[in-house]
Amino acid sequence: MMTITTAFIRGEAAAASKKKGHLSWKSQDHSKRQATERKSDFRSQPREGRGSSRFTPLIKTPKEILLTEVGKFKPPPPMVTPVEKRSSNKFCDFHNDKGHSTDECMQLKKQIEELVRAGKLSHLIKEIKQGRDQIKNGKKEAPKEEPRLKNKSLAI
Repeated sequence: MMTITTAFIRGEAAAASKKKGHLSWKSQDHSKRQATERKSDFRSQPREGRGSSRFTPLIKTPKEILLTEVGKFKPPPPMVTPVEKRSSNKFCDFHNDKGHSTDECMQLKKQIEELVRAGKLSHLIKEIKQGRDQIKNGKKEAPKEEPRLKNKSLAI
């Protein structure tokens, strides 16, 4: 009798959920599969605004900048990674602690980026430095164009 009652209650619950617009387990499984397939299309593409691509390209490493631009940086916030999970063979001069190298330090990179955007480290920006060097040497190169094929039949 309990088995029959439980089956009846499950049937009623399923019928009620269909009326409310919920999907059956088969269609839910199918929609999950489609969502997974959609996600997999983006896995091979780099994420915008993540990693090193969001920082301005500079002519020095973060460690070199920290050493040469003393006094421009605010004290870093404490490291959040638990001590037991930190890499003991890497040392961060910015945090003055073990766990990651100075060149990997995201807090330092963020502060450098803030100073670059504020114009306080503009002399370290790669494009600006290269432009100055070209002007000093008297070489102002035009952007190179790709050679075009004259005969379209040769193009593969």
